[in-house]
Amino acid sequence: MTIVRSGICLVMTLLLCAGLARADAPSEAELKAAFKERHDALVALKLDGKIGETAAGFVEAREASIGKDPDVRELLEAENRDRERLYELLSLREGSSPKDVGRQNAIFKFRKAADTEYFRGKDGVWRTKGAMTSE
Repeated sequence: MTIVRSGICLVMTLLLCAGLARADAPSEAELKAAFKERHDALVALKLDGKIGETAAGFVEAREASIGKDPDVRELLEAENRDRERLYELLSLREGSSPKDVGRQNAIFKFRKAADTEYFRGKDGVWRTKGAMTSE
């Protein structure tokens, strides 16, 4: 009986901690404001061909040397961290998984991208949107 009570207490503690962690997480509005702040810098890097979108709905440096730049690395990490949080929020609301939300975002980004923007497919190869649509 003591083991059962201990187990129940542990589960309740974990649930409480999870609830508190979510209370500290940024809201959807806060995430959108952060995305807006980073937008111009991300677009400039995309148009220069330095970064691109992945099939999972995240941004990555196309070459290792670009990812070593501390400013670029910080920008990408912040963007991806916030996208991950947004995907979690949206998945709860939509009853899907964060991965599914990320893939849907990747499709959305692809549709509105310029033909010169890069995307990394599931095969790991970087291609411009124009090259992908002409195949």
